[in-house]
Amino acid sequence: MCIRDSLRAISVTRTEAEIFLDISETCHIYYMIALAGTQIPPFDEVKYQGQNETAKTPFNTTESRYGFIIMKKDQTNITFKIDKLVAQTSYVLYVYLEDRGYNVELSSTQFT
Repeated sequence: MCIRDSLRAISVTRTEAEIFLDISETCHIYYMIALAGTQIPPFDEVKYQGQNETAKTPFNTTESRYGFIIMKKDQTNITFKIDKLVAQTSYVLYVYLEDRGYNVELSSTQFT
């Protein structure tokens, strides 16, 4: 398992959220930020950022955005920012972690 501590928003401003994740091993990190209440996306959709033909999103939306993080060797504390948020809006962040053995783990958090 990649996640050692819970995924959480450590700082939220009107248009930006700072996200923290404590990881126990080197993983590829893929995420999707969406409006709260959005269904859990399949791993392939998030990994390929909605561009994979087999995991293509059923419709385009400007409310969901994808991203990925490349970890440095032996890095365990990950902090990253998500910008272009709308004030007083509830969001959900889905994060998939894929380790070197291609094991996949899902974590999520909500914030306003």
